[in-house]
Amino acid sequence: MIFLDVEMPSLNGIELIKLISDSRNIILITASNKYAVEGFNLDVIDYLMKPIKFDRFFKAVNKFKKIIASIPNNEIEQPKEKSIYVKENYKTIKIDIKQIYYIESIKEYVKIYIKNKFIITKQSLKYFEELLIPFSFIRIHNSFLVPTEKINAYTKSIVEINGVTLPIGRSYKNLINLDEIIKRSK
Repeated sequence: MIFLDVEMPSLNGIELIKLISDSRNIILITASNKYAVEGFNLDVIDYLMKPIKFDRFFKAVNKFKKIIASIPNNEIEQPKEKSIYVKENYKTIKIDIKQIYYIESIKEYVKIYIKNKFIITKQSLKYFEELLIPFSFIRIHNSFLVPTEKINAYTKSIVEINGVTLPIGRSYKNLINLDEIIKRSK
């Protein structure tokens, strides 16, 4: 999903969409409604007016999720990379994404929990969140990122992975619907 501002220097968002062959993943953002019809004629998902209210933003994101959920799995392009490389001390380590149980943020470091150990690297949780979203990882707390396929049990306030209980942050309780996410990831 791409959030694209229409009014940009030198090349506006509408012109950029015309250069891109697939505009099905774009949500346009602008302070003017003069591009709305043209945007929808280009098959954008939605059109958000500045200043963007959270409920309107949330509605646009849910619209995208419904579109993605309706596409058969074999038509969704799967990520090619199945592993990531991280630096721990002076060594670069290859981690198979399927081995990750969860990732925990500790100030400017993160701990990546894999089978019977963890790796500490100096990166932000936001970096890993953006990197791993295509692999069905979700942020459940300011300090935790989890792969949906590793969730063994959950309530409105906790997630259990491999015998470890992780909290769901207050600000994330309303943003994530684990019933829907788990059902979609199967």
